[in-house]
Amino acid sequence: MDIIEVIVMEKYHYNFLRLAIYIVVIILAIRIIPYLLPRIPGRPEFFNEQIISSTNQDEIKELKEEALKEYHLRFDYDDVLGCKTCEPPWDCGIENMIISDVYSQKYAFLPKKKIGKYYNYIIKSFRNKQEYVLNLYVAKEEMPHRFTQMPTTAYKEAKYTIDENQIIVQIATDLDDHELSFYMFCENWYGYKLQGNIFYYAQEYNGDNVTDKVKEILDKTLNNQCK
Repeated sequence: MDIIEVIVMEKYHYNFLRLAIYIVVIILAIRIIPYLLPRIPGRPEFFNEQIISSTNQDEIKELKEEALKEYHLRFDYDDVLGCKTCEPPWDCGIENMIISDVYSQKYAFLPKKKIGKYYNYIIKSFRNKQEYVLNLYVAKEEMPHRFTQMPTTAYKEAKYTIDENQIIVQIATDLDDHELSFYMFCENWYGYKLQGNIFYYAQEYNGDNVTDKVKEILDKTLNNQCK
């Protein structure tokens, strides 16, 4: 009887050890195999797929509301356009919003994964002689700088707090008195990484009070009024 018990126990331990080895091998395979798969030829790890491009005022208003609700992007530039009521003068300005889904796909045999959105928002006011070009990514992963258009020229860094979130700003310094360009980054913007470049032009802007002007633009772009 004792011999039978010993044999059963040894068999049990052997099966347990074999199961443990299988589990370890599977875990290692899951970790290692993706790095051995070939990259997709001609496709980077991150890419955009455009889903909408609109110049329609009503549609853009709806898109802004969606962006505010989902990503806390305000895009409140109606004062620049001066066209809230759609009344004359008709030359008040134009706006165009392009939205793309952002995907990550590291290896050829892995499915692409949606990680956020890209917003390209262009505002040009003929009456107020002002212009904005915004390129913003809100994604679960940090995007390479070739996407987010970080300034390659000399810049000065500043930090701002919007909705209790710290925004790191790098301000380009080689522009003329009528222009302002800066790169922005937030490590945790309501669960996303916020990155992008904002360009501003105004005929009456003289280049003074740069930090105040950047704060004004950030408030128009990011400040959440839905609390």
